Amino acid sequence: MSKFSLLRSAETTAHIISWVYLFSFPVFFFRNGPDFNWRHCVPQFATTATMCALFYFNYLYLIPLLMQKKEKAAYRTLIITGLYNAFVLATLLELFFNFPLRHFMSPTGDKPSHISFVRIGCLHIFIWGFVRNFMTLLATSGIAFTLYLSHRWHQSETERQQAETARAEAELRALRHQLSPHFLLNALNSIYSLVTFDGDKAQRTLVELSKMLRYQLYESNAPYVPLKKEVEFLQNYIALMQTRITENTRVNATFRIDDDNLIIAPNLLINIVENAFKHGVQPSCPSLIELCLTTHEGCLTFTCRNTIKKTILMPLDAGTAIPQADNATGLGLQQVKTLLQIHYPDRHEWTHGVSTDGKHYESVLTIRL
Repeated sequence: MSKFSLLRSAETTAHIISWVYLFSFPVFFFRNGPDFNWRHCVPQFATTATMCALFYFNYLYLIPLLMQKKEKAAYRTLIITGLYNAFVLATLLELFFNFPLRHFMSPTGDKPSHISFVRIGCLHIFIWGFVRNFMTLLATSGIAFTLYLSHRWHQSETERQQAETARAEAELRALRHQLSPHFLLNALNSIYSLVTFDGDKAQRTLVELSKMLRYQLYESNAPYVPLKKEVEFLQNYIALMQTRITENTRVNATFRIDDDNLIIAPNLLINIVENAFKHGVQPSCPSLIELCLTTHEGCLTFTCRNTIKKTILMPLDAGTAIPQADNATGLGLQQVKTLLQIHYPDRHEWTHGVSTDGKHYESVLTIRL
């Protein structure tokens, strides 16, 4: 059974229990009296039946109809209509209690017994009964209005959450479509560099690429994937990228997972790794890329460190400047930020930027999986 069906069933059950209690209350209140008679419960039954009719008239018809207008006009009309309905029904109830009901309560024509609520000829009793019924019916209309607004707010909140979920899913799909061409372009460039001088290695690299693309197409479409699968994908990517770098570049990668059941959002870490290879490799100069992924008690720590390929001076003021790596911003890091906000909004810490010595770019990501 869906969540909506459960809520509707709970609401219906609450309505039934409430009205059963209100209708049965006079019986429990009077049945222990010395002069109990079913006729003495008629005024309370009549009042409760009027409350029930007024409640559902407002809840199911009048309030939904009036709320289609502008809010200010709807509220004004509801207040006026509620006061009018309460006034008319309270008057009719009190007239019913003091005229037709008198003969029902005293069929012999005698005056009603001392436990009767009907006392003809007493104006202040009539006014008091009218005020009591008026306030009761007015409160009934207010409860109907409150419940309707609560139901409407809950429905709006549910629709808003569904829209947010749909937006997040669309954003994830867009990110994946952006990632695949980006990754594929880098991979094809690597293979292209091998074709001219090492055909066998290029063929083996194509096989590895096909495995990676299979993962991208069929396994990474789920909201979360096993962490060991994502690590295997990273290892394949690193192996693929090492085919195009020179001996001047040193790659150190360490992966330690203490729990094979951990899951992670797919394609989250690959952006950081791609960024390191794209901006940290200098063919003619010594370069370094260090990767370290560890897990401990459900907490993942991923560190990526690479030499800075290019430095740009970003002035802070008239006399101060700091080095800024060209991989400090870009599509890849923006994708990481977006994915973290969607999947781990309150469960991650991510720091990235140029090291204090200005020679390396460092990214440290901690996620509570």
